[in-house]
Amino acid sequence: MKSTRTGCCSTNHGASSELHEVELLTGLPGMTGHVQNSREEEQMALRSRSSNIYSFVRFVNRTLRKVDIIWLNYEGSRVKYKTLAQDQFVDVNTFVGHPWIFRDADTGDRLLVKLCEVYQPVGFASAEGCLPQRKVINITIPVFTLKDRCLQVVKQLVPRDQISQLDLPACLISDIRERTPYEISCSSSTVHCGSSSDED
Repeated sequence: MKSTRTGCCSTNHGASSELHEVELLTGLPGMTGHVQNSREEEQMALRSRSSNIYSFVRFVNRTLRKVDIIWLNYEGSRVKYKTLAQDQFVDVNTFVGHPWIFRDADTGDRLLVKLCEVYQPVGFASAEGCLPQRKVINITIPVFTLKDRCLQVVKQLVPRDQISQLDLPACLISDIRERTPYEISCSSSTVHCGSSSDED
């Protein structure tokens, strides 16, 4: 990772945007808590590899949520790189072999790019006299199962110390408790409209 530029997209997305995302993804199977935990473990095993092949990307938040852009560093730790509001973007000069993941900044829920949970940068094929072309990567929401979506809402509405008092089966209480925010090794401030430059 080297430098970034942030800003706002001119497109105005409302509730219909998220509905459209859901329509595009309805063919995907839902994820149970067990599968989600398994995928979280797989992501924790991912890490950045040494590379000198540049990749120029623009991550765009196409959801109605605040989105954390997270780089998986050389130890596999999650590093929150930026937080984007709806329709904001960040330009990142990264490298092939440096994986990125995306999470709801408030709930920690997983988000997708190109129907995948992990983005693996593609190298820029340089040609004489050609300027680098930045690849636009849209961040979208997945299709959550009804159970997952219900647990998300309960977690948002009920204080953690009152979860055990809910009149729910013990297995659901356990699922709600397990859905704690993801761990990150460091964080940066929320990105606002405009431009900035970072060095990592």
